[in-house]
Amino acid sequence: MFNDTFILNTFVSQDVVFVIPAFRLGIFSHFVVENQEIAPNNLALYDILLAMEFIKSEIHNFGGDSNRVTLLGHSFGGTVAAMLSFSTEVNKDLSLFQQYISMSAPSNFEPLEFQKEKTIRFAEHANCIPKKSKHHLTKKQTELYMRNCLQKIDSMELLRIQRSLEDAKFPTYGGAILRGPIFQDVPDKNFMDSPKNVSALIGCIKYEVLVFGSYDDIGKSLLFENAEEINKKYQADKKNGEIEFFGKSFGNVRDETQEMIVQTRTRVNRLLENGVPAYQYEFTYPKHADHTDDLFFIMGVHPFEEDENEKNIGNVYRESFINFVKTGKPGNGFEMSDMKTSSYFEIYWNETSGERPKMKTDFEEGVSSEFPISEMKC
Repeated sequence: MFNDTFILNTFVSQDVVFVIPAFRLGIFSHFVVENQEIAPNNLALYDILLAMEFIKSEIHNFGGDSNRVTLLGHSFGGTVAAMLSFSTEVNKDLSLFQQYISMSAPSNFEPLEFQKEKTIRFAEHANCIPKKSKHHLTKKQTELYMRNCLQKIDSMELLRIQRSLEDAKFPTYGGAILRGPIFQDVPDKNFMDSPKNVSALIGCIKYEVLVFGSYDDIGKSLLFENAEEINKKYQADKKNGEIEFFGKSFGNVRDETQEMIVQTRTRVNRLLENGVPAYQYEFTYPKHADHTDDLFFIMGVHPFEEDENEKNIGNVYRESFINFVKTGKPGNGFEMSDMKTSSYFEIYWNETSGERPKMKTDFEEGVSSEFPISEMKC
């Protein structure tokens, strides 16, 4: 999946050791039940934390420094990086990582009940639900039956079942649950109240996943206290074409785009108001500015033919990321964000007009007017 040569040229050539941990995905990491003695929730995060323990103990053998570890993630990987940073239950002594980079990260958690429903649906399609004759089984016994039954099925068959459910447009097997022992026992809206002193480079793409006919309960996704009221207003405004987005009215803006943009600034603000350094960027060059496009600039995935402007933008990305990894500051005029002015670093380049990356204020003011970030209780 990853371009080794690109990673070597980007990171290793700059004396940065780049580690890609393996972790479980799909049903293998998201068999979610109530009783965590049967199967712990958030299994993928256990894999990631174990990988980080390995890095902590072994990275010196590869020329790395365990006291300068940066956790980097894109999309839900960026969400994971943020979640582990805001968790009060892991990395308490900051020995696993000391800073993080989060690129285009959607919202944080899914409800436990929603995840359990996905598990039951999978078990039904795998014929791993207890027969009616076993209706007297307790919840624990039922969950144990499902787990033991699925463990007997070949892994390729499990993947086939998962794909068939995805093809049928059922919810995918991903996400995380706000539940111990990895996360603190607090309501969703309070999860980011007490961040650790882990500095962050956080950003998004202006256009992300701009137009798509999906539906999210955006009040819950963005962790508002009055989630039902927020979602009702948002869906009505979207239907009536009253949402101002990039200076235009879009009636079918994908909810995930709004979530990523609002969550980006919300995370930055939660860090800043607790005295934790946070640097925010937004990639605004429109030619290749969809959800995964900027990942090409640092890892070489999802490649496209760059124009002259994008070649310069790629250099800005690489220099900023490498500087942050090595010094804690992106450099090149990329300053720490200011909460009062909602400042951020716009990554844009135009050889014809002479426009270059620069600090700007009032991050996505149109989105902020729809969802007042300063009033969010999350």
